[in-house]
Amino acid sequence: MKFHVIDVLFELGLVFNYGISRSSPQRKLGREKIEIKRFKNMTNRKGTFYKHRNGLLKKADELYVVDTLQDVVWLKIEF
Repeated sequence: MKFHVIDVLFELGLVFNYGISRSSPQRKLGREKIEIKRFKNMTNRKGTFYKHRNGLLKKADELYVVDTLQDVVWLKIEF
């Protein structure tokens, strides 16, 4: 495996984006748009849901407090 000096310096954080990039001539800073798609693996899908569950319930609670909703917020879980 060959390493170029610029790649090693880039990985170490010693070279920043001054027109130098490993992957493309114009390196874009910021977030990239990703395609949203459903996980095919059931284990990954459940794990991701359980990671985000507390955040979803917190948002539902905030909506209840802010909007003074009288109805119950139902969270339908479909795997």
